[in-house]
Amino acid sequence: MRKPRYLRFASIILFFGFSVTAADVKSEVYKWTDENGKTHYSDKPIDSKSQKLRMSRQPSNEEVSQAKERARSVVSHQRKVQEIANEEAEDRKQEEYKLDAKEKKRQAFCAKATRQIRLLGRGRATYFENKDGSRKYLSDKDKNKSIAEYQAEMKKRCN
Repeated sequence: MRKPRYLRFASIILFFGFSVTAADVKSEVYKWTDENGKTHYSDKPIDSKSQKLRMSRQPSNEEVSQAKERARSVVSHQRKVQEIANEEAEDRKQEEYKLDAKEKKRQAFCAKATRQIRLLGRGRATYFENKDGSRKYLSDKDKNKSIAEYQAEMKKRCN
């Protein structure tokens, strides 16, 4: 996965920020270009094509402090950006779960409606049990009405 532009920029700033802070140690910096034309920096020469960079002067303590502060600021900003990205990813995941739940409900309804239409259309006596245990038989007119209602609802919800 390719890094976003701001992360690459922040990495470069951090590299130079830490290079400046490490200048008190008298480290050497080498520059080279790979076969793809990309420029790299390192504290060790990679091959004979590596060029040693010359520092014209050592940074002052104030410049070192400023570089450290900038580096801390960049790292803090990166953390905030990552937190926001994580929150957005979590929100998307939750939305997918909600859609999954809706889809499951829709599929369950469609399956139930299909079964009910089949049962009602068999031409047999159809009844429902009341709370007191007695049976209520449906007339052909009631069956056809229920079938039409299920079919209309299926047309809306079940494609």
